[in-house]
Amino acid sequence: MKVKIDKFYTENYKTLVLAAKRRITQLKKNIEPESLVSSSYLYVVGKADTITEDEIPRLAFGFILLELIRTNSQTNLKERLNPVDLDFDISDTNNQSEQMLLKIDVSDFVNTLNRMDQIIFEVYFDKGKTTKRDLAEHFNIDPSSALIYINDIKTKFRKYVKDKRPI
Repeated sequence: MKVKIDKFYTENYKTLVLAAKRRITQLKKNIEPESLVSSSYLYVVGKADTITEDEIPRLAFGFILLELIRTNSQTNLKERLNPVDLDFDISDTNNQSEQMLLKIDVSDFVNTLNRMDQIIFEVYFDKGKTTKRDLAEHFNIDPSSALIYINDIKTKFRKYVKDKRPI
């Protein structure tokens, strides 16, 4: 079956890359289409024992779409693991026309947190578990407790941003 998969990817590589580019553009992602096609190849090869030749194109194109749509996919996690700078517009209440730009390096903020808060922030920010239900399910806790943790992290982040000096 691997020979048939290799043949499909060799013959349809440009089509797969174009389809990936189109989906990346539609979803406004910042991912290399070639790496997405490579990931789909590895996925299909991993399923080689359980699929038929007719399922190869469906799995290849379907994997590309699902990787881009799912927030917990490996591709989206890799995109988020790149160094992150957050831009905040902080308006002076007396003069709305003047705005200061504040750049925050997330790793500096994480270093100010205790170990438990670092773990929660990592799951919330890096892994994309941004709702109380997702966080509760991840840690196997009550959703109301998860909401308290989320609000606590947000409050600490707001305080951290407020204490930073503008550039």
